[in-house]
Amino acid sequence: MFVHDTPAALYGRGLKITSDILEKWYSKYNGTLQEFQNYLLEQTFDNLLFAAWSLRVKYREMLLKTIITWLEKQANLEVNSRWYELIAEFAGRGASEQEWCHTIFILDNNQFVIHRQSTALLSHGLTGLSSWPASIFLGDYLMNRIDLVRNKRIIELGAGSGLLGLALLKYSNDISSYTFTDYSPMILNLLRQNALLNYSDEQLIAKSVNIEELDWNHCLTEIVNTDSYDFILAADVVYDPSIIENLVKTIRILLQNNRASCAYIANAIRNDSTYNQFQKTLIQSSIKVHPIAKETCQSIEILQLTV
Repeated sequence: MFVHDTPAALYGRGLKITSDILEKWYSKYNGTLQEFQNYLLEQTFDNLLFAAWSLRVKYREMLLKTIITWLEKQANLEVNSRWYELIAEFAGRGASEQEWCHTIFILDNNQFVIHRQSTALLSHGLTGLSSWPASIFLGDYLMNRIDLVRNKRIIELGAGSGLLGLALLKYSNDISSYTFTDYSPMILNLLRQNALLNYSDEQLIAKSVNIEELDWNHCLTEIVNTDSYDFILAADVVYDPSIIENLVKTIRILLQNNRASCAYIANAIRNDSTYNQFQKTLIQSSIKVHPIAKETCQSIEILQLTV
């Protein structure tokens, strides 16, 4: 599974670390406050895992200020001078924001996924250029039940920047093949970059990893009359009512091509009307819908689909 609760895990993913979180970590830390601040440095800014990658500068600056402010409030603590050296380093770089950055997703099997993404949530009008919470939730669900993907030929619809598939490939060596699909040349280019950040060309070939264009709104001849896939994945693909009909058509064709196959679709429910339309269209297309997991805080649901 993705690691969610260590300083390194949050730092690598660029997640907000507040003073309350620092307090919680310190309360669970088995050591002195001086040792704890050294541990924070080793887990974050001085962690060699992150040294080669461009983590988001604005995030790192804000986190640095949060940590120093928290440390300075602690009684009888000499703040490590390394924190102030880091402040000076950032001041010398200027305050310009990157268009692209890396995030590092740490897995609980001592593997990690290097992930390049856009710093703008919906940059260039393309949702696939960033990671989305449903892909992380679906990834956790499947990695916790890794036998589900063992010896499976997997196709992912709307794979975006590739986080879900790369995490599964890092978690299991027993996936028969993995085909990432999306529709935009810019997204497909980012997908290829992320694949090559994690594997060499030779390793991708050995793992039978493919990256292919698939536009649900146009001709589906490339997936008609083939049973090449027996496991279908998608995350955060239900956000626009206009694409639902063709998305469901694509899922139905894949399921009908191999009637032993199934699909796992995870979505953050941002608009009840759009999500209800998606489920209604699935049922009208004679697809069986089985809700199998829900994350209430972010309103994410995983559906298992079969025919």
